Amino acid sequence: MQVNIKERPAQVEIKELPDYHVAYIRRFGEYGAEIGASFGKLLQWAKPRGLVENGTTLSVFWDNPDITPPENCRTDACITVPGSTEAWGDIKLQTLPGGLCAIHHTEATNSELLEAWQWMFKHWLPNSGYAPANRPPFELYYNDAALHPEHKWIVDICVPIAAY
Repeated sequence: MQVNIKERPAQVEIKELPDYHVAYIRRFGEYGAEIGASFGKLLQWAKPRGLVENGTTLSVFWDNPDITPPENCRTDACITVPGSTEAWGDIKLQTLPGGLCAIHHTEATNSELLEAWQWMFKHWLPNSGYAPANRPPFELYYNDAALHPEHKWIVDICVPIAAY
């Protein structure tokens, strides 16, 4: 049974987030599909460099899937790294600009995450009094869903916003 996105009970916190300096692997394709392989490769690179223990993992979503064809949607699998970190092969570096964000903390399966994103953009944002900012939305991860007893992600859905 699918829940109407307008009925989704959710808390949203407005918070100023810092810049995130990240190492990343970019993939093109439908959001959610095969991003695990990109994270596997990224973490395989990061672990021997001692970056996993102090790093935060996140996914950055560059395109609107309602407009962009699925095969052209860009996702960056990221881990935060110190400024002295050097790029290597397919692993690039970038700084994601901080700023005001609407944050929805949730514990969800992959399909429930999709529903939460839809709720944020199609219900919460239009009724919030905020406008979308010109920065990409992202997810901050607090666990590995494969290790969760219900295979759920514990995640912050972060939508950059600006005042009207």
